[in-house]
Amino acid sequence: MTPPVVFAPPFDKRSAIERNDPALAAYVGAADEAARQRELELILLRVRPVITAVLNRFERREFRPRAEDRDDVTSVVTLRFIDKLRGLASGDTAPIENLDSYVAVLAQNAATDVLRERYPEMRRLRRRVRRLIVSDARLAIWNSGNATVCGKSEWQGRDAVPLAIDSASAAMCNRKNAADSLLAIFARAGQPVLFDELISLVATLWDIADGIAIDVAETDVADAHASPEAGYESRRFLEAMWEEVKALRAAQRAALLLNLRDIDGSNALALLVILEIASFDDIAAALEITPQRLGDLWKGLPLEDQAIASMYGISRQRVINLRRAARERLIRRLR
Repeated sequence: MTPPVVFAPPFDKRSAIERNDPALAAYVGAADEAARQRELELILLRVRPVITAVLNRFERREFRPRAEDRDDVTSVVTLRFIDKLRGLASGDTAPIENLDSYVAVLAQNAATDVLRERYPEMRRLRRRVRRLIVSDARLAIWNSGNATVCGKSEWQGRDAVPLAIDSASAAMCNRKNAADSLLAIFARAGQPVLFDELISLVATLWDIADGIAIDVAETDVADAHASPEAGYESRRFLEAMWEEVKALRAAQRAALLLNLRDIDGSNALALLVILEIASFDDIAAALEITPQRLGDLWKGLPLEDQAIASMYGISRQRVINLRRAARERLIRRLR
C-alpha cells in the first residue's frame, strides 16, 4: 500500500497583527485612544447582527429567551469581545482571522454560560437523554441537515417528523426506567423526531423543573472567561478529544470531521482553530488532504453525508456507519 503523501504546511510570514481580519485593521492601527474608541464603536455595530443571529438560532431550537436573557448574553459577549480587542491592540493575544466566526462562537459560548446557570436541570436532562440514546442499541441519534434527530435504531438516517403526542402512557412517564420510557415515546411517535422536541416532551413527562429546552454544547465547551477552572477543564477535554480523533482510522476521521457541526449547525472545526486546539494544517493532516484542498472545502463545511460519500466513492450509509463507529469509540475513550 502506498503511504499517504505528506505535505509540509506553508510558512505564514505575516505577523500576528497582519493575520487579523481586515475589518480590524483600523482599530489595531489607530493612532490614539480616541481614534481606537471610534473604531471600536463601529466594530460593535458591525458584529451586533452576528450576535442576534446566534440568539435567533437558539430560539428556533426551543430556547425561549426572556428579554433579560438576551440582554445578559449580549452584555457578556460585548465585554469579552472588548477584552479580546484590547489584547489585539497591545499584541498580547492571538489574532482574530475571521471576525464574524469569532464573534459567533463567542456569542454561542456566552449564551451557553447564561443558560447553564439559569436552567441547570434542563442541561442535565439533555446530557442524560443523549447518553441513554447512545448507549442503548435499540435507540439512535444522528444529524439530518442542520438538525439533530433521534428515534429507534432501525430508523437511523431518516428525516424527523413533528412530535405531536396528545396523551402519555405510564411507560412514557416512567423516569426511573428512562431508556424504556424513551422507547415508548418513539413507539407512540412512530417516526424519528427532533432531539430538541424530544427534550421538551421528556421535561414535561418526567416533571423536570426548569421547563424549557436549552440547546447547549453537549461537550461542555465553555469560554475560558467563565472561570479559570471551567476554562481549564473544557480545554483539557477538547485537547483529549482531538488526540482521540487523530487515533481513529482515516475513514472514520473523514466521516466525523467533515460533518462536524456546532450547536447552530455551523462548522465546528472552526472552534478547534479559534481555541488553538488544532491548527488548520493539523486538521488537513488528520483528513489526509492538503491544506489547499481543505481551504477549498472550508466554506462549505459541514458536508452532508451524500457529499462525503461522493468525495470518497462510498455509499451514504457507509459514511453514517463510519461516523457512528467513530463517535462510539470517542465516547468509550473519553468517559
